[in-house]
Amino acid sequence: KGDYLLMVKGNQPKLLEAIEIAFIDQHGVESVDRSALVERGYGRTVGQIASVLSAKGIVDPGDWPKCVT
Repeated sequence: KGDYLLMVKGNQPKLLEAIEIAFIDQHGVESVDRSALVERGYGRTVGQIASVLSAKGIVDPGDWPKCVT
C-alpha cells in the first residue's frame, strides 16, 4: 500500500517523450505543484525544481493502472 517512484529512461521512448512534453507544456502554469531549491557551497550554485503533474492523459492506465501523478 506504499507509494513508489519510477525513473523513466530512454528504453521507454514513447512514455519518456509524453512526460517531457507534459512538463514543457506546464512550465509557468501557476496551478502546477512545484518546489524550488537553490544551494550554494564549495564554489558552486545548484538549483533544483521539482514539479508534480497528474498522470491523466500522459501515462497509459493499462500499463500503469495505479499511477495518478
